[in-house]
Amino acid sequence: AELGASRLAANLNQLAKSANMGTLPLTPDVVEELSEACAAVAQMRETLITTLGLHDTPERSSSVTASEGA
Repeated sequence: AELGASRLAANLNQLAKSANMGTLPLTPDVVEELSEACAAVAQMRETLITTLGLHDTPERSSSVTASEGA
């Protein structure tokens, strides 16, 4: 519930759109904050996989990576 309430997905989408349009100023502070956000998302993913008893197989990782590039 907390994850949905944070509007994280919408905010990440806005950042991605700005980066793709070239309107996101990549100052050292922004790069650091984006790196921290990526690490937090990776940790949330790992926590969800562990909590749900799922196994992170190479096939699953490949499909996630492929969908991220879309």
